[in-house]
Amino acid sequence: MTGNKITDTKLELLKKVAVVEFTLDNLPERENPFRPRGYNLASMIAMKKCVAAGIKTRAVTVLYSDTISEENLESVYCWLCENNISEWELLRFYPVGRAAKLVKLTPSNSEYLNTMKFLRGLRGFTGVFFQHSLRILEGALKCPAVIDSIGILPDGQVTACAWAIDENCCPFKEFRLGKLPEDDLDEILDNARKISEYSERPKFCRTIAYIEKVHKGGKVI
Repeated sequence: MTGNKITDTKLELLKKVAVVEFTLDNLPERENPFRPRGYNLASMIAMKKCVAAGIKTRAVTVLYSDTISEENLESVYCWLCENNISEWELLRFYPVGRAAKLVKLTPSNSEYLNTMKFLRGLRGFTGVFFQHSLRILEGALKCPAVIDSIGILPDGQVTACAWAIDENCCPFKEFRLGKLPEDDLDEILDNARKISEYSERPKFCRTIAYIEKVHKGGKVI
């Protein structure tokens, strides 16, 4: 969630969940053209309020050209440790949704791997871990689409991967599995898991592979 307008009532509700995530790509003194003004500061204030209320709190940082520098990541990590944020998850950049036209911000695989090595060397209060698609790069995981996770959009459309959306926030055609409440979720999952391309679980991120294929073909997502 965003850090905007965290009230005492919301804090009481948040105590009912296992962990609350806030996006923090950089500290406020570093300009970020891809986040609204005050976005990161609002997340920082909200995280401090959650920790004070005894809520397990996690920061999430998306790795792209404006955030992936060691200087930026180390400054974020130091702040998290100083403020007792228990977890920090690093995410791969997906040029999907409103970021569909920002492919140029995508780091190379070698940049991701070098950054993960650097982050694993950080020592402090806050635990560091990586999104599945980053761990796939290391060969540690296989694609979790359908078998371990799915996406359900606000209009009820069920997708094989929550990241597989175009610039209009509609699912890529190849990833559509069904629609709620018209279709039964258990039936959607049972049918999808019988499809070999999902059950065999490739050693790469299906969504990233699809995006790369589309862009190489000169098409617009």
